[in-house]
Amino acid sequence: MLALGLILLVAAGLRFHGLDREGRWGDEYFQTMQYAGSPWQVVLGARTNNQPPLDYLIGWAVTMVARTTWMMRAPAASFGVAGVAMLFVLARRWFGAGAGLLAAGLLAVAPLHWKLSQEARPYTIFVFVMLVTLWLFARAMEKPTAPRVLAYAFVAWLMTLTRGLVPLVVMLCLGVVLSAAWVLDRDNRQRVARVWIATVVVGLLAVPMLLFLLGGDTGWTVFTADDAVSKPSGFAHVFAVLTQNAWIWARAPMSLFGRGAVPILLLAVCGLIALLRGWRTYSLAERCTFAVLGLAGPAYLVVYSVAVAEHPINDRYAMFLTPVVCALAAFGFMRLWQAFGERAGKSLAYVGAGVLVLLPASSTWALSQQCFRPDWRGTADYLAATYDADDVVIVFADRPLGAGQSPYWGKLDWPEDQERPLGESMLTLAISEPHWQRLAQRNGKCCVVLKYFVGEQDADDYRTQGVTTDPADAKLTKFRGLDLLEGFPGTTLRERLIAACNCVIELPKENYDSRAIAYLLRSRVELLDGDVVAARASYHKAVECVPPSRRKWFDGITSTHRDALGQSEPRL
Repeated sequence: MLALGLILLVAAGLRFHGLDREGRWGDEYFQTMQYAGSPWQVVLGARTNNQPPLDYLIGWAVTMVARTTWMMRAPAASFGVAGVAMLFVLARRWFGAGAGLLAAGLLAVAPLHWKLSQEARPYTIFVFVMLVTLWLFARAMEKPTAPRVLAYAFVAWLMTLTRGLVPLVVMLCLGVVLSAAWVLDRDNRQRVARVWIATVVVGLLAVPMLLFLLGGDTGWTVFTADDAVSKPSGFAHVFAVLTQNAWIWARAPMSLFGRGAVPILLLAVCGLIALLRGWRTYSLAERCTFAVLGLAGPAYLVVYSVAVAEHPINDRYAMFLTPVVCALAAFGFMRLWQAFGERAGKSLAYVGAGVLVLLPASSTWALSQQCFRPDWRGTADYLAATYDADDVVIVFADRPLGAGQSPYWGKLDWPEDQERPLGESMLTLAISEPHWQRLAQRNGKCCVVLKYFVGEQDADDYRTQGVTTDPADAKLTKFRGLDLLEGFPGTTLRERLIAACNCVIELPKENYDSRAIAYLLRSRVELLDGDVVAARASYHKAVECVPPSRRKWFDGITSTHRDALGQSEPRL
């Protein structure tokens, strides 16, 4: 128990340390902004983002205490630590205490699990509830009493309220495995049937949730790698999507475990082989649980690649596989040690396990340093100290500059208790007459702060993304990893804003968020200047920058600007 306590202490330290050092990024903001209002309004807000409501309702309850960034992220960190503890319980049940401790240690320091434990998003709550569901499923299979079956069904239902797609895949795999067990194991048909009925009921209850989500504002679509080309249909479409995403899934282990990916995966393969060799020695409940996990992983990767409009697929969507790989790797390590290393003594085994855990831990440490640099709060302080009240600071970044800071355009009197992401503040300005009137009174310097994070890479660094020329008379400097562009030509604020937008528009096409909003702002400036034709052209350029998966959302939040342009449709 002392070892487990130390592991949980490390897990908690990693996840709660610096929890509010960075401001909320775009997806976090769009989730946490739904926490206002009644519980039913929170449910409807979750639907707007095509998400089930459980994590949103937990966040709403937390904000009843305080609406700070730390509090909003605390549930994710808490479920992250709880997931480590739950993995120990399961791995100990399956493979023994030693494997349970090693599996928990690996998950505690896994880079992606740590990173997502510090975001106000529902990834860690799903992992935790999924592990609890599997544990209760095994107990119900062993002894299908009414309390056990009902407990399993209730938690499985909660699991379907945590994420949109992967819980449904898990429930489908549970149904398939139980159906196969009912057919193949005649001696246990009665107890299998009870759990199967509970699974079917939960699955049927999950269908309305799926239909409810599909009615949200974002929507789910299927697309190919190049949104500009015509899409194939049928099998050709499926094949195209799978092949375009194959390399993403192939590199996912590096995000899950960082520097420890190769040895952990090799040990997981050894653990899988040992599991298959001893298949008959496990109980029916354990075999069914293993079969569910074996089916759910590949099934989810295929279904998600084909069915969900998210391109490129982010590694975080494979994060639920992390505890499975940790458990198999721990089992493989223990079996290899039993086979080849017992003569060397237990001390060497402890050293080997420690080295194995330190491999992903080193990646977690490096990632934590990367996430905390640049120091976003320091950047905001720098900007506030450098520029005067009349200066216009245009921020292109995917998160606020530090806890409690807001992306801002000059000194635009944002409410102190509202933290706005980049896109929201830009679009609000671009379509808001009062905000524009206040901004138009400024006549000082004009500065663009440019950085948009994609995954773990600084993907659109201004200088390294093919932009070889600076805007005329504009100065490019670096500050803590941010690109600062200042000194745009022009005698009026309108001229300087147009020049600033044009330099962002030069970014590569992949930077659709920044480019779309730059076009949108330029359209607003041209409209207020009376040039309706140019304003319409800039707006349509903004629409062209947005991929199909985000156009419905984009059209919705630009409806006011479109009305001002006299456009009834998003495109001419």
